[in-house]
Amino acid sequence: FAALTRPESLTPWLELIQKSARPLVGIYSVPLVLAENAQQLVSGHQQFLLVTMAANGLRHTFFSGGKIQFSRLSQLTSHNQEEFALTCVREATRTHQYLLGQRMIARNTTMQTFVLAHPDNHIALRAAIADTDRISFELLDLVSLAKKVKLKTPTPDSHCDALFAHQLVTHTPKAQFAPAIDRKQYRLTQIRFGLRAAAFAILFGCLLFAARIGMQWK
Repeated sequence: FAALTRPESLTPWLELIQKSARPLVGIYSVPLVLAENAQQLVSGHQQFLLVTMAANGLRHTFFSGGKIQFSRLSQLTSHNQEEFALTCVREATRTHQYLLGQRMIARNTTMQTFVLAHPDNHIALRAAIADTDRISFELLDLVSLAKKVKLKTPTPDSHCDALFAHQLVTHTPKAQFAPAIDRKQYRLTQIRFGLRAAAFAILFGCLLFAARIGMQWK
């Protein structure tokens, strides 16, 4: 199950899109993007916790069997390295306790936790983030991952907003939150494009047929 916790914050944007008669493709959230691109971000692991930082805070997303199971967002005040590291550890511990209570992980297993961060921050983060007997932390190189997925925009820090936007465009999730009535203009655009493509294909076929007939008469 997925939901928007504050849908009213989208109202001004939706009103602006409607006034400008622009087609609305969909409304997506970061968890939906992560769910669609988990294997690109972390490969070779069936169960893990992924920690990512964005403008709106620090997100902890749990995957099991290659599918997203749980995602929560914690607020950041300064977005500096110290707060980043402390929040990583604190919220990972809370998430681990929650997952244990929900029986989503076994008590005798270590939860693999991946922290996506800029390589310039890795030394400071590793010094502040310590493994425990229940949580094992591993730092992922945000710059290398951005190059892997062909993101051309440089990533100057550990914020993943540009990466999420890129993944949304290149690997758009099938699930989204916009109701059908708000996507009506987009559907009409798709229908018009399909009709034009069909007309072009028919015209091209007719030209080929005419050329063939013409060659036979010569």
